[in-house]
Amino acid sequence: MKKTLFPALALACAAALAADAQLPDLAAIKPGPVVTTLPAAPAVPNDVRTDFQSRAAEASKLLAAGSFDEARAAYDAIAKDFAAYPHLVRSANMSRIYGLMRAKAWNKREWPILDAIATSGELVTRDAIHYLQYRLDLADLLRRPADVNDSILRLLAQPGLTTNELCRLKGRFVRNLGGPLGRPADAVAIAENLLTDPAMPAFNRREIAAYAAVLAAEKLGDPARGEALYSTLIAQRPSKGDYVAAHTLLADFLEKYAPSNAVARAEAVDRIIADDPEMPMDQRARHVERITFRRRTRFPGPMRPGMLAYAAAFIETNAAAMPPKTPGLIRAQMLQIANSTDPAIATETAKLLFDDPEANGWARSEAAMRLSNDALSAGDLATADKVVRDALAKKGFDTAQTAKLIEQLGRLRIAQNDLDGAIACYEEGYSYDPSPAMTNAVVPMIGRAYGAFFRD
Repeated sequence: MKKTLFPALALACAAALAADAQLPDLAAIKPGPVVTTLPAAPAVPNDVRTDFQSRAAEASKLLAAGSFDEARAAYDAIAKDFAAYPHLVRSANMSRIYGLMRAKAWNKREWPILDAIATSGELVTRDAIHYLQYRLDLADLLRRPADVNDSILRLLAQPGLTTNELCRLKGRFVRNLGGPLGRPADAVAIAENLLTDPAMPAFNRREIAAYAAVLAAEKLGDPARGEALYSTLIAQRPSKGDYVAAHTLLADFLEKYAPSNAVARAEAVDRIIADDPEMPMDQRARHVERITFRRRTRFPGPMRPGMLAYAAAFIETNAAAMPPKTPGLIRAQMLQIANSTDPAIATETAKLLFDDPEANGWARSEAAMRLSNDALSAGDLATADKVVRDALAKKGFDTAQTAKLIEQLGRLRIAQNDLDGAIACYEEGYSYDPSPAMTNAVVPMIGRAYGAFFRD
């Protein structure tokens, strides 16, 4: 029987991957000893060694020339002719695998050869890590998910891996278990265990939690279990940045998967960060923006009571400490929400935005439209026109925003039965933006104006 440096590892890996076996504790796998030397190889006659070196060099040249089938045949012949010297055959096969891997020319024909090398237990630690990694990559390429995770378990037992390498392997084990191996319950169970691994950095725990939470919700139909993964992260009180990131992910998860009150629950999590004076102001403000953005873009239905008032009060209290453009972004979201739900808040918000030098073009164009339409509704066409022209004079709009304001000017002329004036307003758009994109916007405006004017 062939001896190995780690005789129990192969059996342990196979047992750990059996579908009905107790799941491996990835955090508890301890590296074996560092192996820097191997037992002395049997003596090789000089003529045999010379012949081997010559033929191995020829096979290597074939690889370098891209003659992969000829190289395979040469290495196969070496394996056959030097079978009495296993260490020579292994050396040749290691060159074969490395060369084909570098050339991205390896395939299923290499699997049994690579498998035998990587799992032999007869390599120094440095080579064992390299060839187990090659085995992992080839197993992935050949869609052998059980061998992917077997390779990972063997790599985790190797000494000298960095923290980043260990975390990457553990995360890959969980994803492979939950995906290609079709064992989401086991993947979630291992993820739950890894979240308590003190050696795993918070970022890596967060990545694993995010993957496993979706598995719990989508594959196991248990969103509460997914939520519990994030709760575990948050309870660990990592750094402020990690604490914020965990809440952000939890809010997004609840928005999508909470079986009831999804929007309210997501907003409640965002408010934990927004209302925490210990958190950086840019993060607090960002979470207020998330609340308004979520409501505007993904849940435009009935308002959550008090949300607009909450956002307005937050800005009023914290505007001086917030990043310069953030109040404008939040107010622009508020404006679009309030346009259809609370006219008074919409008008007040629009006035603040209109005079905000830090507000971006989108926010100011939305504000100008609201104030212009308010004046139009009141029959004050002169004010409606002046608001838009004052906005255009401030500049800083892209083509779409400029076109929207220009069309508003034309709409005001049509309200006065002035078709020629409307068309002149549309053509005025070229003085603000002479691009072909503006032409593409103005031509349909003119068509709509004619259609509206002669509809009857």
